[in-house]
Amino acid sequence: MRDTMTFYGKNGTERVFVNKENRLQIKGSRQLVDFNDVITADGYEQKVLTINGRFPGPNINVMFGSRIIIHVTNKLEEMTSIHFHGIHQKRTPWMDGVGMITQCPIQPGEQYTYDFMGEPVGTHAYHGHFREHSALGLYGMFVVHENLPLLPQIPLVISEWYHNIQVLYNNLTRANINWPPFNNQLKYSLDGTATSDVKYSGGLINGKGQQSKNIGYLPKAEFILHPRKYHRFRLFMASHEFAYQISIDNHHLILIAVGGNLIEAVKLQSIIAFPGESFDFLVAATRRPGLYWLRARTLSIKDEHSSLREEILGVVRYTNYVGNQSEPSTNDYKCTEENVCLIFNCPWKSYPSEYHSRCISLNQIKSLRRSNSKFKLYSFHSEETERFSLNIQFFNGKATINGKYFKSPSVTFWEDYKTNSKLCDECKTTVCECLNVMDLPYGKTIEILLTNVKGKELNEGKISYVHHPFHMHGHHFEVLKVGFADQYKNGTWVGNSKDIVCNNEYCTRARLIIAIKDLNYENPALVDTVNVPAGGYALIRFQTNNPGYWLGHCHLFFHVVEGMAIVFREGEREGFIPTPKNISQVCSKVKN
Repeated sequence: MRDTMTFYGKNGTERVFVNKENRLQIKGSRQLVDFNDVITADGYEQKVLTINGRFPGPNINVMFGSRIIIHVTNKLEEMTSIHFHGIHQKRTPWMDGVGMITQCPIQPGEQYTYDFMGEPVGTHAYHGHFREHSALGLYGMFVVHENLPLLPQIPLVISEWYHNIQVLYNNLTRANINWPPFNNQLKYSLDGTATSDVKYSGGLINGKGQQSKNIGYLPKAEFILHPRKYHRFRLFMASHEFAYQISIDNHHLILIAVGGNLIEAVKLQSIIAFPGESFDFLVAATRRPGLYWLRARTLSIKDEHSSLREEILGVVRYTNYVGNQSEPSTNDYKCTEENVCLIFNCPWKSYPSEYHSRCISLNQIKSLRRSNSKFKLYSFHSEETERFSLNIQFFNGKATINGKYFKSPSVTFWEDYKTNSKLCDECKTTVCECLNVMDLPYGKTIEILLTNVKGKELNEGKISYVHHPFHMHGHHFEVLKVGFADQYKNGTWVGNSKDIVCNNEYCTRARLIIAIKDLNYENPALVDTVNVPAGGYALIRFQTNNPGYWLGHCHLFFHVVEGMAIVFREGEREGFIPTPKNISQVCSKVKN
């Protein structure tokens, strides 16, 4: 068993294994290797993409308003690009880093310089936005500070780790595949919705994890707490398919920011985070000096018969701990009738009563900034606000937005993309592969109703719905309301939210009922990614003040690969900032 735990060395040929003393040793010699000199991940031997030799990539910290210059040299054998997730790229829309949308991919052996301003303030990230590169390790934390930090800053990056990601990618991008591709491997959460479309392989915290219950000697991510101090954890979800519920044994999480924007603090037991989301929370080091588990578990119902643990563990260590324990022995928080657990960002309306847990949704929290829009009342007939709706769903086995699955253009949007691309208005059928583009007028308040609905598809209490975290490039948006599917008392799914009115089976022009309540127009959360619950919706709002082409997509990796994406053309092309010459030079190399 242990002899199978192999790792690649720095030169790509040396390999090491865990010997009988739980030490790393180079195969074919007696030389030992320090765990810190090897990318162990979860112990499974496979290809890893690194940035400056590091996985995850180095944390990047900048001050607000700084000019950021990043030189990327592509030493891969294939093209790539880097997206700066959460950065608005005002006046530099060609720096958004989406291959074949805002830039031509960087060719092997070539260098590309990203040059943009450090804004907005907050916890962001960078990651590959071409093929399966982000799932192979091409990601890292990117933080924009308004002031020099006063509290200890702790980066926390959570992701899955697939052992066959390239095979999955190649299979899922072949023609005529229907979704979900692995129906017999699906697992479900308490509401009966699938937790993912693909089988869980394992997960990582800051690049470290374990693939089963019997490999505890692999190094885990460690987090240092100083007694009697607050610590600011900056969480980015680099996961690709699964949501995770995050907690620290015997400690509260004090949520202070969502999407990089400050909110009125909320004390919680745990946070549910979806791919592409970012959250900041404080942890007070006021417990007995010792070791405590940081837990990140998927939402799958527990399977006692599986050796694969759908929970990733990190170690929280107090600096004044003097014991000899190598790992924590703490237990997860026990929710009771007297001590009800507060859980943030549930993808359902409520837990069954026996869980003794209460959900706090994104639209229930209060931003510390006031909304800058004067419009307060919800109406589809007001002239003050432009309104649209997008239904994010699978139809006929295809990953669609409004029944269209996205096909990338053969040239970037800064060129004449219409010449060689099939536009969606040319489609003869409702479900169609095409270049999905939505025009947004410049200088307007935009409201988009994001829905995740279709006909009822029950199968022994389970449905083929999954939740869709929607990410928008070039903007943060206000979340006015998150609505959930109806549930039985035991928590399982009954049907789509009754708030939604659909005009057809594809729900391409949805609206909300007039009597909708609890819309937050005063101090709504401001984020760049929002989870659209299965059978539910999210109502978002933003100002079109950033002209360019901006991708909007489900942040589940396999969904966006399959076409669950749309491009927002913000403003008229004549008003766009001219593209620099070096952008055209990169594209000419791709064509040649």
